[in-house]
Amino acid sequence: MKYVQRFGQEVKRIRLERGLSVRELSEKTAVKEATIRKLESGHDVLAVVLFQLCRGLGVTPVFADQTLLDLKNLS
Repeated sequence: MKYVQRFGQEVKRIRLERGLSVRELSEKTAVKEATIRKLESGHDVLAVVLFQLCRGLGVTPVFADQTLLDLKNLS
């Protein structure tokens, strides 16, 4: 599985877990709703968008050899 697909799935899982709509996450992160939907459906987005979403969700991406392993809570 491509890291972007996995990342998109994790963003969606965490977003739903926290009770956020796509619109609410968009407002919180300044990332367009359409971009969030694209990511959650497995399309590539710019790296800066990935980090904006992580910051807005309070998580950090964990990579190894340029492969996303997990999203960890920042607490």
